[in-house]
Amino acid sequence: MEKVVPVIPIRDGIIFPNTDSVLTFGRPKSLAALETSFKHERIVCFVLQKNSRVNDPTTNDLYSIGTLSRIERMI
Repeated sequence: MEKVVPVIPIRDGIIFPNTDSVLTFGRPKSLAALETSFKHERIVCFVLQKNSRVNDPTTNDLYSIGTLSRIERMI
């Protein structure tokens, strides 16, 4: 069964599986993706941007592999 999850672009760094990371988000689309994930299963996919200076990345601005993650808490 296919599952659709929010994608959140990361400007710098990589999120590795089975690790805890503290992340800061400020872009409206990223915050909306986080809020959407909290209404469902708290699952998102973090994908690194090819160029960290791009403020509104499209699919072409992202690498094709990301990390499926569960959001434990938001502050």
